[in-house]
Amino acid sequence: MNHETILMRDLCDTLMQNHAPAVNAKIEDAIVQFRASLRPEQRKQFNDILDLVNSADSEYAYEAFKCGMKYHSELI
Repeated sequence: MNHETILMRDLCDTLMQNHAPAVNAKIEDAIVQFRASLRPEQRKQFNDILDLVNSADSEYAYEAFKCGMKYHSELI
């Protein structure tokens, strides 16, 4: 990953820190409750699925942020 990409992702993460906790609290509670009901092998599968979803979601958010920054810089 190049330096520009790292800086852009760091900026995106920083700006999203205020938004994420409010959105994630309810989701996290639901995940914790559901995970507790699973057998150990199911927990592993569930965690793997969550990792894939989280990774895909992050990549989408980073790309959208990058496009938004590019669009904004063209307006200035």
